[in-house]
Amino acid sequence: MSDFKKLFRKKETKAPSAEITQDDYRNIRVMRDDLEELSGKTHKANPVSDPNISAQAQVGNPFLENQSVTASVTQPTETAKSELVENIPVTVSDTSVKLDQKAEVPMPSSGGSSKDTLKWIIIGGASILVIGIGVFVFFFFFSNDGSKTASGVVDQPVTQPADTSAPTDNPTPFPVEPLQVFSSVNPNYLVIDTESVGQTKEGVMSVLDETAAKVGSMAQSAPIEFIVRDNNNNPIAFSRFAYLLGLKLPSEMLSSVNESFSIAFVSEGSTVRRVLTVNVKDSSLLPSSIQKNEPSLPSLFGSLLYGKDFVIPTAMTFNDGTFGALKTRYAIVDPTTDSSFDNIVLGNTWIIGTSKNSFRLVLGNLIQKQSQN
Repeated sequence: MSDFKKLFRKKETKAPSAEITQDDYRNIRVMRDDLEELSGKTHKANPVSDPNISAQAQVGNPFLENQSVTASVTQPTETAKSELVENIPVTVSDTSVKLDQKAEVPMPSSGGSSKDTLKWIIIGGASILVIGIGVFVFFFFFSNDGSKTASGVVDQPVTQPADTSAPTDNPTPFPVEPLQVFSSVNPNYLVIDTESVGQTKEGVMSVLDETAAKVGSMAQSAPIEFIVRDNNNNPIAFSRFAYLLGLKLPSEMLSSVNESFSIAFVSEGSTVRRVLTVNVKDSSLLPSSIQKNEPSLPSLFGSLLYGKDFVIPTAMTFNDGTFGALKTRYAIVDPTTDSSFDNIVLGNTWIIGTSKNSFRLVLGNLIQKQSQN
């Protein structure tokens, strides 16, 4: 029974002593001890007595319960405090550096990153330069709208001063360049509508007179050659053309020439001369037919070569002429107008002119063409 009571008997515990002795303070290790060991110094801790420490240690201590704790801790001297602050280590990247020393910051190595940076700087500068040039060109050429010159000065219209002089009765006309209606190098087409106006002699003569007037307006001294065609652009044969004009040519003469021919108009001052060129079929028979009908030739070709209002005698006297080494034949038709009938058979071509100058111009061009061929 006594043993059973012992089991339930409250065990008496001895309360720990709340008094902290001076030896306990001596055994406390503080931060200063660690700093002195790092710096190679040996420091012996001074006893510290502070009644506040025991009071603070007593707060919240479950083991001390309500018992008072008394302890005395001595405060460190001013010299110890300054040494403590000076020797506080500063840790930067796991390296202990003292406050009175300068920390060395590692610089980035100049490797591949610097090359990449330089490359991008060059690319960026080139891009900015190209964009700047493009903007300058755009504003220089497109924004000016043609209103400014290269120097940036706006072209102002020049106002002519008003003419205050008194008007004259006969003002001097400005020279007008003549219109080049026909070509003087290549043959032109002279179209005659054989189904209407070409049915009559007067109709064909009117077309010739109108063409001569147009050539005269060109003020061109070179011969203007025409090939006669109908309204369907078919060449008109010389025999049919002679029939339309009412030319009463001998049959042996018509049989000696071919169907191809041309008419040239030559300006001589205010007069336009006509020159006929006919291709010869038989050069051995044509000269004899020409010699036989020579006195009447100017009147036979009158309506074609001189116009409808020109009066030509029925018989003319012919004379010999020359063009270089060539022999020609001519007759004076009207000395007041220097009109004549000049002709020559040169190879397979019969040339008839109405003045000395016009005849020689066409003959000279023909000789030049034959020499080139």
